[in-house]
Amino acid sequence: NSLELIEIFSQLANYFYLFLNLRELKITNVDFESLPAKILDLPNLQKLSLSNSSIASLPENFGSLQNLEELFFFDLKLENITPSIGSLIHLKRIYFHYLQIKESPDSIGDLNKLEIVTFDSCALETIPESIGNLTNLLELHLENTKVKTLPQSLCLLRKLKILSLISTKLVILPSEIKNLIELETVDLSKTSIKELPELPRSLITLNLSYTPFKELPIQIKDLKNLEELDIRKTKVRELPEWLGDLKNLRKIRIPIHLRKKVPFLLKNIVF
Repeated sequence: NSLELIEIFSQLANYFYLFLNLRELKITNVDFESLPAKILDLPNLQKLSLSNSSIASLPENFGSLQNLEELFFFDLKLENITPSIGSLIHLKRIYFHYLQIKESPDSIGDLNKLEIVTFDSCALETIPESIGNLTNLLELHLENTKVKTLPQSLCLLRKLKILSLISTKLVILPSEIKNLIELETVDLSKTSIKELPELPRSLITLNLSYTPFKELPIQIKDLKNLEELDIRKTKVRELPEWLGDLKNLRKIRIPIHLRKKVPFLLKNIVF
């Protein structure tokens, strides 16, 4: 039963110091409220996975696990991330799913090796300005969070390739998003965004499905590298002929009511 599992794990944790070369640890379906501090006896740990548990807190000195490269937290009771996470100088990937955390500590901006950050279905409400320091970040996923605004510092992430904002509370994008010169994918589906700023011309995929747009934003006209566009479940009434000037556009997913209104210039595109 659960109590027996907790006791077994607690006893095992007392011997973590014997596993100095352990690289990966997965803990799942164990109902203890805090991650045992004994985990700090694993100095060479590179991947830590915690899932389907009642863990609500991390050791205060969690940042001493300085060889960690990947964190995977799924369905925990965790409400706060210790600021010491900023000491995980080799961390490259953060995957946080179904957590209770409402904010990320400013110290996340100290993790300049981060390549992927995911806050999927978390209670997250704000993104710290310090995120602009993550100069090696390639992917940012904020799906199903309560985030309402993005800091302008986000536009300093010159290596960012994927920005996923599905089902967030966003109503506007940062005005300088055009500066993300490597950005290839932007997903705004199921948001309340009604207008777009100038977008980076590097975009390959743009998803506006389930948004309130009534017409196709003119900013799309300059996206010469665009290959895929999704406007399903929008209120867009017609497709402008300038879409035919986007020579790399190969696929458009459109509302059903537009199927009979496809301009002749777009007949070579898959719908």
